[in-house]
Amino acid sequence: MKHDAADLLIVGGGIIGAAIAYYAAKSGLKIILAERGEIAGGTSSRCDGNILAIDKEPGFDSRMSLVSQELVAELARELEDEFEYRAPGSILVCENDQEMQAAEQWVARQQQEGLPFRMLDEQDLRKEWPHLAKDLPGGLECATDSTVNPVLMTYALARAARRMGAKLLPRTPIQSVLKDEGGNVRGVGRHPTV
Repeated sequence: MKHDAADLLIVGGGIIGAAIAYYAAKSGLKIILAERGEIAGGTSSRCDGNILAIDKEPGFDSRMSLVSQELVAELARELEDEFEYRAPGSILVCENDQEMQAAEQWVARQQQEGLPFRMLDEQDLRKEWPHLAKDLPGGLECATDSTVNPVLMTYALARAARRMGAKLLPRTPIQSVLKDEGGNVRGVGRHPTV
């Protein structure tokens, strides 16, 4: 199968490949996205879609989650297709005073990293979730935690990339990389080379 030259060939049509295609096409590059099956048919169709900082170690991991949350909120405004974006935040409850002390230290570390964490006392919990067990002393909250439908988000990114000129090639397995004598990539093959 022969296709026009591209600035970038993306192998894999999951949410990461679709995001790369979207941002690369948006920057003006000529893109081909090849997926061996269906767009969003692999891992992206099997993940929960949570974009959480609450479960990340304070520091690099939690800061990267915050950047991801900001990017997804921006995409929710930017993309034409709906992908069930919601940003309700998340709460972890504590069952005893010892867990509350650990949570306070955790929240302080997250706040030092610039994340929107806060402690919740018993009354805060009841306000958020009136049917929680009455003996819970409190918990912690990350206000920016969000969720998406990963299949819909993958399709929203892929369609937007296609509208900007990217070629999407589902059911196109890439099995070899073809190089010239100098080692430069000149194409890809659907069958392994000998």
